[in-house]
Amino acid sequence: MQHLTYEYARRGACLLIIARRENLLKKVAEKAGKLGSPDVVPLCADVLKVDDRKRKSLMNLFSVDVLVNNAGIGSMCLIEDVTDITKLAPVMASKAALLGFFETMRVELAPEISITTATLGIIESEITKGKHLSKEGTTQVNSDLANAYANQLPVMSSSACAKVIVDAIRRKERNVTEPKWYRVLFLLKTLCPELIEWGYDPEMELRYKA
Repeated sequence: MQHLTYEYARRGACLLIIARRENLLKKVAEKAGKLGSPDVVPLCADVLKVDDRKRKSLMNLFSVDVLVNNAGIGSMCLIEDVTDITKLAPVMASKAALLGFFETMRVELAPEISITTATLGIIESEITKGKHLSKEGTTQVNSDLANAYANQLPVMSSSACAKVIVDAIRRKERNVTEPKWYRVLFLLKTLCPELIEWGYDPEMELRYKA
């Protein structure tokens, strides 16, 4: 989300950015202004709290042309080791549900509103730096896990990915997948799911556990 903000700023967009971490939010807003955004409004709020009056009141003041939703966390543990099901289950279920939800919304809102879904592979982020959801359902940072990401698969830069996503949104594309080589995995999953399962290494988490 941070680099999507910067990309829209370079293109002269007025921005309302919402996040929970106030210090980081202010830094991003300041940089967005320097990059060319004529108006940047940072709002420290939790999008999960639907009754957040501050967020609701401020959103009503803006005419929104583009809405970007983004959230993600990786879980690196074997399913038999998971202890906090109540935290992990909603995270994983929601990821699967989002695609179907937005496919339906795209049909209902067309043609006035277009929806672009970004399905991303290994992109430079806090996750590739080792931030993940532990088997207990808590957020942790593991530098060994970050090295595992860097050594096993090519990592796309956040800025390059943001540019591709914004271009896709402007063209009103239905889907965008980056890095481009990641599209092969979707094809293999459809035509030969056994190959994907064979290539997955369930022992990686054990080797890079803190």
